[in-house]
Amino acid sequence: MPDSKEIIDQRPPKKEVNPWRPYHWLHEVEPAKDGTIRKVNTLFLTNKECSFKCVMCDLWKDTTDEPTPAGAIPEQIRFGLDRLPAAEMIKLYNNGNFFDKKAIPAGDLPEIARLLDSYQNVLV
Repeated sequence: MPDSKEIIDQRPPKKEVNPWRPYHWLHEVEPAKDGTIRKVNTLFLTNKECSFKCVMCDLWKDTTDEPTPAGAIPEQIRFGLDRLPAAEMIKLYNNGNFFDKKAIPAGDLPEIARLLDSYQNVLV
């Protein structure tokens, strides 16, 4: 089984990303558990690469090599929400590990919760 260095050595270069902007966002409709259709927003957050170097994952392409600066994730969420319509659910894809303190600074969590307060469901 290859180790992390061997996996990284086989990769092409990462894309250039801005830690203060999500690299993508979208609005969709999808079926809810009860069969109804719900509006869903998705933010693809620019973040520190996950420490797991999985060979089946390509999310590393849109990541930074350094820890996410304090305040960057709330700013990305604000930026994305300003460009998306209202929805019942939001998905936060961060290309790393949402529970990694180097990816999501603990001090940002209250602001993230406040920004997402209007959603019925939040998926990270």
